[in-house]
Amino acid sequence: MPSVRRTTVWALAAIAAIGLLAMVAGPFVVREAFRYYAVQKALSKIPYAEERLAVFPKTRTLTASTPVQPVNLGYATFDMGTNGPIYIAADGGRGMVVITNADFGFRLTAPYAIDGLTNIAIAADASGSSHLASFVEMEATDMVAAQVEVEKTRILPIFQIALMSKDDFSLYTFKLISKAALTWGNKETWSFMTPHIKGIARVGMGPDDREHVWVNFASLDGTRNLAMEVFLLHGSHKDVVPALDPILASFQFTIDKIYDRDEITRLILQAGIPMRPTKH
Repeated sequence: MPSVRRTTVWALAAIAAIGLLAMVAGPFVVREAFRYYAVQKALSKIPYAEERLAVFPKTRTLTASTPVQPVNLGYATFDMGTNGPIYIAADGGRGMVVITNADFGFRLTAPYAIDGLTNIAIAADASGSSHLASFVEMEATDMVAAQVEVEKTRILPIFQIALMSKDDFSLYTFKLISKAALTWGNKETWSFMTPHIKGIARVGMGPDDREHVWVNFASLDGTRNLAMEVFLLHGSHKDVVPALDPILASFQFTIDKIYDRDEITRLILQAGIPMRPTKH
């Protein structure tokens, strides 16, 4: 009988402990399950989200070499790194420039400031002291640093997601979905810094694509920004990434502030770059 009593006492104690554990862990388990489901549900709607999130950014050091074929855009200068013939023209009155050589094509946007380009809705929803608000502020002052943070985001173990505060979870899901939804960068991504610019390059629109690259870069103080698309021309089999190195390593803005697109176009034409013929 004493052994039965002891067994009964231990059983009752165990049941009580399990009940207490359930009371304490219950909300945690529910939150864990809900957050995991919410993340997976959002990602399931994005094609190739898992493959995109598996790409982690590298850091590259770019060093300028002796100029071979300098290019003056009117608002910036850089070196092509090769002495082969190139075609360069202003694309309409939007301040864009297109460049091609025997193997690659380059499209450069007009330089821009990021003031006012942040997501107003997100900024309005984020409280002034939240981590998400701080990230939105980073996007408004240092877009490159913000994009590198996005690229570092990965799918975390379920227990880490559950342990996050509401604030941390909001920021995590925002960066996770932002990265997963980016088509560019399915092959690889890398950030870089030179004495004049900093940026991030996203290679590939698919896991096996090394024919297309999208680069966002900015002056070191973040006040002048630019985006460039690089693509392989039909019939060429060269790697796009090495063609980028001399351009990015030598690129520097020659304007100290951002002008409107009409003025940028004027600077481009003044540098001797012709207007691209309009297709009819």
